[in-house]
Amino acid sequence: LTCDALKMTPRDEVSYPVIARKSSMSRKLRFAVLRMFNRRLAACIELLDTNNTEHAWSIGHQLRALGHIIFGDTKTRLVEAAVEKTWAPGHCGISLTLDNQAAFA
Repeated sequence: LTCDALKMTPRDEVSYPVIARKSSMSRKLRFAVLRMFNRRLAACIELLDTNNTEHAWSIGHQLRALGHIIFGDTKTRLVEAAVEKTWAPGHCGISLTLDNQAAFA
């Protein structure tokens, strides 16, 4: 998706009036900043310790607080990195259900 492809439909304008009031250039700039942030985060996500979400100073806590600006594909990489870090061969008798909605709420 490019910044030039960002066009609001009349329905979008009704659903998101605050965004609709922004100029087209402002929306494009904001999207470009979010896209750049997500690309840089995706490039280093596997290097980050995201386990600790309880302490405000931790990276995990900060990422959880920024969940609303992290794109879905970047979140998927985060989950995949977590699974890779904890993967062990064989059967351990434990089952795990991942709930992306709950994890990034």
